[in-house]
Amino acid sequence: MENTFSYDRERGQAYRALAPEMAEYKKEVEGRLKECQQSGDLQGARDLLEEVSLRTKPFIDLQRELGPKGILLAKYGVEVINDHTVMFVIPKGVSRIEILEEVQGLIEHTDGGPFIDPTYLEQIKKIDRYSSKQSTSKRLCIDGHVPGGDGKTRKQQEAFLGKEFTMANFEDLAVAFCLHWLATGEPLFGWYRKQNDYSYWIRAVGVALFFDVNGLLAYSIDGDDDWDDIGVSACVSPE
Repeated sequence: MENTFSYDRERGQAYRALAPEMAEYKKEVEGRLKECQQSGDLQGARDLLEEVSLRTKPFIDLQRELGPKGILLAKYGVEVINDHTVMFVIPKGVSRIEILEEVQGLIEHTDGGPFIDPTYLEQIKKIDRYSSKQSTSKRLCIDGHVPGGDGKTRKQQEAFLGKEFTMANFEDLAVAFCLHWLATGEPLFGWYRKQNDYSYWIRAVGVALFFDVNGLLAYSIDGDDDWDDIGVSACVSPE
């Protein structure tokens, strides 16, 4: 499937900045309309609707320009750092599974099937680390395939990352992969065999994630395995 989508970061930032203001304005308008209805002020209601049309036009134009994918990327403050690193925000009150399901509803696998393996998606809905909602807004920067870390055991990869970095949590790595793909149309993990839709296997805290003909899914790789298609992720400071 050819990727014809191109994310406009500047428009996305403008949308993200305007969204809270528009949400508050919507509440204000609902209250003012209710007052007009209760008092029978039809002219006041007409004037208010005309005001709403003018004030919301820039925001509506941004929505149309960004499209559903761009709006979702703006919602989560996505910034693609490079082909294997992405930064994003998980807002307060949002769970990781919600983000994965939003992405699943917007994109397909390269062969037209589900982007995230449906069986895997159903399994992780039962995992608290995916289903729990953020108590506070959290900004994350994930390197989904740290250069130089391939072909090593888990202990060797942990030593390679050193004290400065740690492997990403598997639930954060899954979100990072999905948002990066939505923005770029390419796997955060890199292709190991692109002609077969087969990415690198990337170790995270707990399990490894990879992408193949079945979509994104997880697999428990033995800690002693050191195949050349096994890479490592890292949680990087968003600062």
